[in-house]
Amino acid sequence: MAPALQELSNYSASDSWLPTLWSRHVERQSVAGSPHHSTETIYLRGPVEFTLKDYFSIDTIDFDFEQQCLPELTKLAGKVFDLLEAKGLLGRILITKLKPHSEIDEHHDEGPYSDHFQRVHLSLVSSAQDYLACGNESVSMKPGELWWFNHKVTHMAENWGAEPRIHMILDYRT
Repeated sequence: MAPALQELSNYSASDSWLPTLWSRHVERQSVAGSPHHSTETIYLRGPVEFTLKDYFSIDTIDFDFEQQCLPELTKLAGKVFDLLEAKGLLGRILITKLKPHSEIDEHHDEGPYSDHFQRVHLSLVSSAQDYLACGNESVSMKPGELWWFNHKVTHMAENWGAEPRIHMILDYRT
């Protein structure tokens, strides 16, 4: 995991010629009423188009530009899928940053996409001041921990720390 974290750190801190990947696709957090309003997201794999219809569709595509910019994070996602024995259809792969002193509002995922895929979170950067709650359970994930959770159950996250919480979210079928 260290090379992927270094890559993320180098990219975030650099004055690179690369466009800002965190703001390349803002649809997830910018839709009115989005529970993800306090996040920024990099899609390594995502919906074919960012329309309401496509966002709920099970069809996904690789985001080649992002994968080329972040090869170590892309390799890490592949290793997670191998670990999960995700030999079926792969869903979205997101790097999501929850800003300091903020939250993801309570919500549950629904529609054909949510019915089709399972979800795991890989904690990349976290602290004791952030947590994910799902149903009646709550966990503060340590960096490097991989957690499955039922995204169709009401869930939310909070980060009351001084630094962003960064997770990789991977959707898959076994």
